Amino acid sequence: MVDITAAINKALEIAPSLRPINTKLLLTDRYETAFGICNHDAPMEDRPLLLVAMQPAEDTCHGSILYERLEQFADYQVPKYFGMSLNEFLELPTDVCSRILSIAGKKQKIEGTIASNALDQLSVGK
Repeated sequence: MVDITAAINKALEIAPSLRPINTKLLLTDRYETAFGICNHDAPMEDRPLLLVAMQPAEDTCHGSILYERLEQFADYQVPKYFGMSLNEFLELPTDVCSRILSIAGKKQKIEGTIASNALDQLSVGK
C-alpha cells in the first residue's frame, strides 16, 4: 500500500492558511496523486478540469456485472427464447438472470448441434 503520510503532512502544513473547501481539494489532489488515480503534479494543459474529471481508475462501469449481462443478453439471444425485453430481464433477481442465461446457452447449443447434424447429412448425401 502507498504511504501518503508525508504528502498529507506537507499538505496539512499549508492547510491552516486555506479555507476548508480548499483544504479538501488539496487533500483530494494529494490522495489521487499518491494512489495513481491521477497525477496532479504533472497537470495537463489540455485538461483544465482534471481535478473534477472522472479518471480511468475511478470507472466502475467497464467490466461491471451490468455490462457483462448486457453482452450475455445479446449473445444468448434471450428475447428469442424467453420473449422478454432487456428492461424486463434486468429487473429480475440475479439468480433468475443467471438461470435464464444458462437455459438460453443450452438451447443455443442444442440448435447448433441440430444445424451441424443437418449440414453433415447434406454433405454425406452429395
